[in-house]
Amino acid sequence: MSALPVEPERIVTTDLRWNPPAKWNVLQRFALRFLKDPRDMIFVDTGAEIVLKVLPLAALLFIPGVFRWWMAPIYLFYTLSRFMARYVLMLHATLHRPIFKKEYDWMNSIIAYGLGPFMGQTPTSFFSHHIGMHHIEDNQPSDLSSTMPYRRDSFTHWLHYWARFYLMGTVHMVQYFYRTRRSKIAKKLVFGELLWLGLVLACGWVNWQATVVVFVIPLMMFRVLCMMGNWAQHSFVDVNDSKNPYRSASTLMNNRSNHLCYNDGYHVVHHLKPNLHWSEMPGEWERTQEEYGRQDAVVFSKLANNQAVWWCLMTGNYERLADHIVLIGPQKSRSREEVIAWLKSRTQPQKGRIKGIFELEGTTPVARGTQAT
Repeated sequence: MSALPVEPERIVTTDLRWNPPAKWNVLQRFALRFLKDPRDMIFVDTGAEIVLKVLPLAALLFIPGVFRWWMAPIYLFYTLSRFMARYVLMLHATLHRPIFKKEYDWMNSIIAYGLGPFMGQTPTSFFSHHIGMHHIEDNQPSDLSSTMPYRRDSFTHWLHYWARFYLMGTVHMVQYFYRTRRSKIAKKLVFGELLWLGLVLACGWVNWQATVVVFVIPLMMFRVLCMMGNWAQHSFVDVNDSKNPYRSASTLMNNRSNHLCYNDGYHVVHHLKPNLHWSEMPGEWERTQEEYGRQDAVVFSKLANNQAVWWCLMTGNYERLADHIVLIGPQKSRSREEVIAWLKSRTQPQKGRIKGIFELEGTTPVARGTQAT
């Protein structure tokens, strides 16, 4: 049996931390008065970069007589490859921990309502799905995006998973929130979807080609990438302990994506402590790393991002996954072959059943989502 590299007794990660700058620039000094926490200046910088670089390009495409179809791939490649992941994880972090002081609370909406449509987001869908549903149901069968009924190394299973979300996701979420007596979130979700649709119709009347490129294609692309990411984050589930965050999600550390996307790879930490500040996640993992070994958690190092995990699963490349596995404590006795068998065992169908793409959610039980709001 082939051996895997031996990890040191205690692992220190190389992921993103916060280091106070020697000097704030003019924009940053102005923004500090509005922020709750100076560590969140990184989001002000990201937002400002989107405003200064993406919005002018989008506006340019709408000028009469300017648009040409050859511009579309250039705009999309630049905008989405450079900003989409950073934006979505900024939105994610700031929904869990709003960054502006109470007296400026309205400014928190700028990220979702002002920037979201340019980054493939309808204004309220991410909040509704992620905060209002996913963290409550926690990938159990009652989670509308649960991976558990599927074989997570099957492309046809993933395609069904994506199509059900893409075609019926909003309908299912509205059903879910009314069933759990949280009609306020349902109405907020519908309002955001209608607001986005109104924006698209209005802009389409001005210039339908630019509207497709600036608003419609990014939405379609995001909803593919989103379901790839969620699939990968919850691919390695222990059927005997699926409610345990250590055994229902994976961790990706020591990669460039964590530097660009505010430590998004620490998904187990995030489920254990959803409101933990992004800058504290690597330290929290280091502090509790022995528990990951005891809990038989799946941890990868130097694997690019969750889309890379998804690709390995879709192509059956468990060898590459094994090359990046981090074995901690009791896990260190496993050989390479045993690691591959272990990972394969975690991707098999488990609780629940695969529902039809257009099947409604009206009779699905829910876990804890029973609070009226």
